[in-house]
Amino acid sequence: MRSQPVHIDGHSSQVEAHTLYPMKVWLTALFLVAPFCLWLKNSIAHGDFRIGIQDLGTVLLLGVAGSILSLPVYGILYLTFRFLTTKKISTTHIRWILDTICVLGIFVTFKLIDESPEMITALCYAFSVIIASLLYKIYTPPQSNIA
Repeated sequence: MRSQPVHIDGHSSQVEAHTLYPMKVWLTALFLVAPFCLWLKNSIAHGDFRIGIQDLGTVLLLGVAGSILSLPVYGILYLTFRFLTTKKISTTHIRWILDTICVLGIFVTFKLIDESPEMITALCYAFSVIIASLLYKIYTPPQSNIA
């Protein structure tokens, strides 16, 4: 993406959007944060906080299955990200819009897969997207021209 003037949290400056932001959030949510949330939910429910080798295989399987099922939502997320970063919109608003799209997409996907989905699992995935989105910057910081 090319550099452009944008308002970032009330300040106007020349910045460039991180084109990999949507992919980083998507992959981090699917392969790191969501598995941890699901493990924590199951551990609390069953009172067993051990991690076995089969749990690591389950993480990989859930990540791959989740990434396939969430491809349409990721496509919408990426196109929306590209559109929003060309406008003069603050990072906070962009993050809220993208997180909202993801959370709605998660609940729609769970509803399409299962007529009566387990809401706690959908909430774990929604929570993971919000956490993952906070880990990455949308724009690069302005470069100072000090030589």
